Amino acid sequence: MILVELLCREDGSFLSCKAKGHAGYSSAGTDIVCSAVTILLRTSCQVLSGVSGINLETKIKSRGTLFFRADKKETFLDSEEVSTTLKCVADYIKKGIETLSLEYPKYVSLMVKKA
Repeated sequence: MILVELLCREDGSFLSCKAKGHAGYSSAGTDIVCSAVTILLRTSCQVLSGVSGINLETKIKSRGTLFFRADKKETFLDSEEVSTTLKCVADYIKKGIETLSLEYPKYVSLMVKKA
């Protein structure tokens, strides 16, 4: 099972995400659940990395683990673009993983926490 932990700020904006495990729905290389989680989280990282006002930290210890965290750069604390992006990424991950966990409850789980 893939466990996804999404950490949001009080305003609902993205702070960090941690994913660990393998879905086990199908064999490696053909697992649609694993592929779906991977594409959701990789796309989120790409969106965050494309905004100049965001510092993105990523850690991949091994296959089946991913951690990433986003913070506003000091000079962009009041940036509407940065705030909107962080909120949209949190909503995107939440909705995407929730949808997968409803369809494949034995293979993916989401925990959302507030910082």
